[in-house]
Amino acid sequence: MLQLPSAWNNYLDENETATAPLGQLSGAVDKNEMYDLAVKTLIDGQKTTLMLVTRPQKTSLLEADRASKELEEMGIKNQALIINGVL
Repeated sequence: MLQLPSAWNNYLDENETATAPLGQLSGAVDKNEMYDLAVKTLIDGQKTTLMLVTRPQKTSLLEADRASKELEEMGIKNQALIINGVL
């Protein structure tokens, strides 16, 4: 979801016959500044710690790991993992 605005802009730049955005992309072009600011805030470790919350099952932990790696590739490195449901 964090990459949708830039992906949509790239699509519009590359496709002269592109039609109006649908679904989750609707309105993304108009809100590009807001998205850019949100991503910059998430990347800034002085302002934000991203909390990933998961259950203690293997597949949930693997998904949290995958999400963490994708976020890190975007520059969001200040992350913490909360494992919910452990007694």
